[in-house]
Amino acid sequence: MINEEIHWEEKTYMELFVAIDFDDSVESSLMQTQKNIINKNMKLKKKMTCESLLHLTLRYLGKCKSVDYVITQLGKVSKEPFAIRTSEPGYFDNSEAVVIWSGVEGDLQKLSRLKYEIDSVLDCSTYDVEPYLFRPHISLFSIKDKSVRPQQILKGIICKPMEIQVDQFKLFAIYEGQAGYSEICTFR
Repeated sequence: MINEEIHWEEKTYMELFVAIDFDDSVESSLMQTQKNIINKNMKLKKKMTCESLLHLTLRYLGKCKSVDYVITQLGKVSKEPFAIRTSEPGYFDNSEAVVIWSGVEGDLQKLSRLKYEIDSVLDCSTYDVEPYLFRPHISLFSIKDKSVRPQQILKGIICKPMEIQVDQFKLFAIYEGQAGYSEICTFR
């Protein structure tokens, strides 16, 4: 179902990504994990992921001109429901920032199959994105200060496991000059 409120064809620049978003109870639990980490590390200069922006990215597509093609192709993906759940927090330390995230566990085989099908129907080799190893996670915030020790930040932090019923995924757009992102289409 296409979100009729978004007039994506009128936008001049956008980046697309495919993701799973969450219900309010999962978002609240993830926000509590954020707060626990921040309360323990008040001096950190961090960029938090807003509650409404929490998601699990399945495929970042980058710049895209043919949204219709992407929507048509994603409509071909089988949508077998399955369950995953949040798990202990962790981090990625990349060249730009330290990313603190909540882990994901549960039916990772079906999650990986869904990601594989998305990649296959979109022929992701044609997009201007680097291939990467799929490590399912939910980004909570990033820290630009490279002197930070993520192991210390996460020491003693517990993430309450929350079940996530996956029966849909969504296509989102990031528009130039817009904070956050907009939903374009839901695939059930």
